[in-house]
Formats: sequence, structure tokens, C-alpha cells
Amino acid sequence: METETTLNVCNFHSTDCKGKIRTITENTNVPLTKKEIILVGMKLCQTHYNKFIVNETRNLEYNRSCSHPKHDIYKTQSKIRKKSQKNLILKKFQIG
Repeated sequence: METETTLNVCNFHSTDCKGKIRTITENTNVPLTKKEIILVGMKLCQTHYNKFIVNETRNLEYNRSCSHPKHDIYKTQSKIRKKSQKNLILKKFQIG
């Protein structure tokens, strides 16, 4: 069992820190939006690694727009459709 030392603690020192400690290396793909706060050599717990690296990368991929003029229209319709389907399911369970 590892003991918690200053070498093995998340740089964010938060009550949210949980899980394995990861060291940010030159090979870690840090999203451009987080390059200023996430530096090589930092140590992040799994919670902060997911928040700043994994989730941010996923959000950037999802929000990337294609050059087609109808992309934004399609994306909006897709969100509305998902919301209406969710409401229909909720109503079905409330009735039944």
C-alpha cells in the first residue's frame, strides 16, 4: 500500500481528489484550452485528470463544427429530438 507523500499528491489539493495519481508527461495530450494550467510534471489524481484531460478533450471533439452550413441546424435539431424523446419516456412512466 502506497503512503501519501508530497511526491504522491494531486497538485490541486482538493477534497474532490480520488483515485490513482498520474504524472503529466510530454506524451500526455493536454487540450489547448488547458495548456496554461496543466503543465508537464504536474501530478493529478484520477478525478482531476478526467476533468481537465479526458472530459475536456471529449467536449472539444463534440463541439467542433464542420464546415457544412447546415451543421449547426442539424446539431440543434438533434438536441431537441433527444429532449422530446426523453420527455415522452417520462410521460409514459408517469401514466403507467
